Parts: sequence; C-alpha cells; structure tokens
Amino acid sequence: MFNLFALWRDADDRLDVATLKGDFETRFAFAGDYTITTKDLVFPRVTIVVLTRDDWEVQVWLWKGEDMTLDPTAVAEALPAGTVLPPDFADYDTQIVLGFGDDPERLHTNDIIFLGEFVREAYPGVVIFDQYNVDLW
Repeated sequence: MFNLFALWRDADDRLDVATLKGDFETRFAFAGDYTITTKDLVFPRVTIVVLTRDDWEVQVWLWKGEDMTLDPTAVAEALPAGTVLPPDFADYDTQIVLGFGDDPERLHTNDIIFLGEFVREAYPGVVIFDQYNVDLW
C-alpha cells in the first residue's frame, strides 16, 4: 500500500467525512469510474471513504486536530532544505490520507496521479506529502 498525506488548514472547519465523500462524488472528474462508499471501522473507530475501481481500492482517511498522525512542524523539518511551504503551514489542522491499494503491475498509476491532483485542486493550499520519498507532490 502506498500513502499520500494531504495536509490542509480547514479554517472554516467545514470538512468532515460526509463532505469529503460528497466532494469525491461530485467534483472528481473520474468519479464515474469508481464506486464511492463509506466504511465504519472498529479500530480505530473511524469512518473512511472508499473508492473502488475493478479490484483496486483507495481508502481515504480524515484526521483533524490532535488526531492527526503527522505533525506539520515535523514534516517541514524532514523535507530537504529550501523546500517552500505556506507561511502558516505549522497551523495546518487537517490531514487527508490517501491509501492506495497494491498495484504491482502499475495499472493504476494514472489513477493515483488523478486523485492526488483532485485533492490539490479541491482544497486550495493543501500540501501533499509523500512520506516514503520524503518529498512534496
């Protein structure tokens, strides 16, 4: 599984799982290629958005405030020197995690790109962090 972490400042506190799901259903250009549902997990007790295309799945997790798994300050410190981040990056309070299913034959590379680009366009100011490569998208 490959993850991208989209860090965002939700100044209006408008983003929740229902809104996130609705954004994917109505604003994502390729929504018709996916079945978009939610799934309630027991541990951790959270609801996630699930996008399924054929036998491939993307899980979208939303963490806010103290529940975030990444600290924006630690992300900034891990990035290469000279990386430019928004001036208020330390105040980012929302984390959208895109967890992409295994794709050893790389059949869904374009899907990964399209989904990352959608998040970038849907949430202005978002910073997409690739933890594996310690880089920004």
